[in-house]
Amino acid sequence: MDLLLDEDFDFGRCSITTGFRFFLYDAHSDHLLHQELSVHPNRLKDAKKVCLLVAFVSKGDRPSDLQFWKKDGRNHLLIDLGTENVDFKKAIVLGDEMIHSRSPFHISAFLDVPGFDKMNDWQRYVPLLPHNRKVLLAHKGNLSLPELEDLRKSAGNFGDAVDFSSEADLKNAVFTLILPMNSSSFQMNIYEALLVGSIPVILDSDAVLPFDDLIDWRLISMKISKWRFSELQFILRTVQLNDILEMRRMGRIFLENYLGNAQVLSRTLISAIRWRLGLPSDSLKLQEAIPLFNGSFQAPQIAMEPKPRMEDEFLGPIEAPSDSPMFLHNFTSMSLYSYDLWNKNPYAVHSTMPYLANNVLMPSGAEFHEDTNTGLGRSAQDRERSSLRLWEEIDLRNSLQLLWSPTTAIRCSPLLWNVYAISLT
Repeated sequence: MDLLLDEDFDFGRCSITTGFRFFLYDAHSDHLLHQELSVHPNRLKDAKKVCLLVAFVSKGDRPSDLQFWKKDGRNHLLIDLGTENVDFKKAIVLGDEMIHSRSPFHISAFLDVPGFDKMNDWQRYVPLLPHNRKVLLAHKGNLSLPELEDLRKSAGNFGDAVDFSSEADLKNAVFTLILPMNSSSFQMNIYEALLVGSIPVILDSDAVLPFDDLIDWRLISMKISKWRFSELQFILRTVQLNDILEMRRMGRIFLENYLGNAQVLSRTLISAIRWRLGLPSDSLKLQEAIPLFNGSFQAPQIAMEPKPRMEDEFLGPIEAPSDSPMFLHNFTSMSLYSYDLWNKNPYAVHSTMPYLANNVLMPSGAEFHEDTNTGLGRSAQDRERSSLRLWEEIDLRNSLQLLWSPTTAIRCSPLLWNVYAISLT
């Protein structure tokens, strides 16, 4: 039975005014993902005030035994650690099995990721450079398919090395072949390829990849139909070096921010469900930067070049400082700007940002039209009065400059100067 988000999820528990909150069951608290979710800022301990209820289930567990399961498990997220023949009803399920049908109720990702090590996490990642690697294509496994042997012979004719052995070193491979034969290790093979900076080549056009409704996997991998297997070597040889390096770079960004360890995977999971439900999150908590120098350091004073004085130029009174309006894109960030945020600015997806660096800007002439003039928060009447006053002041100043001309030595009377001073008050 295909589940639909609008029909099988209770949006009544997920108001946009209360924000996105989730409840976490205590079972399997030793799992790394559970430990990261337990300290997530959106977690609440009161199950009656949350939008989502998260539970870990494994072999022998029955979801129907959960305290708040009720009849059909609505608004539940089950993280499947290895159940067998379990009816999940209307719960959202996250597992590591390969899936071919995209659904908001079924998510597949590699779950056996390590914990986050603040000091040494970077050491797990293989350097992306140098760009040249000994092997064009590798596959780590014990498969002995006739097609693989044909590909090996074809690559040898062109001097390209391939490695399809169980001891294949993916660190030396430009591309890693991902076969859908073994669905249980499908997600793990993709994770291992990204970890060593090798580009996954997935021999399945219909495979659903982790969070692919938000993450564009075309930036870091290649999907090729199994019917093009005989042409695979020709396809890979046409990929240029600059494209290879860019796909490696983007793969590293996705791994470090979305899939690489338990901390980022737990945040990605919660953020993905929140975006699917269309719920803004809490704003990002700003932290004061740690000073680079101690208190005895004084920054050098830079003398600014004075602006030249223009006798005939007057731009009007200086506008009073005004704060820029914040949180104007709470909902368009999940539609119009969603692609750019998830694929170019991953730091901005887990919290609602007060400003967007890539938001669409109005033309510079918009302020000169009545229907598009924002006026920095002023009313239309205030803007009109200010505009009229400015032009009157400019006209009066021009008149006085004519009366006090250095070429004719004509000076205005003190009475006229008093009129000018009164007009400016």
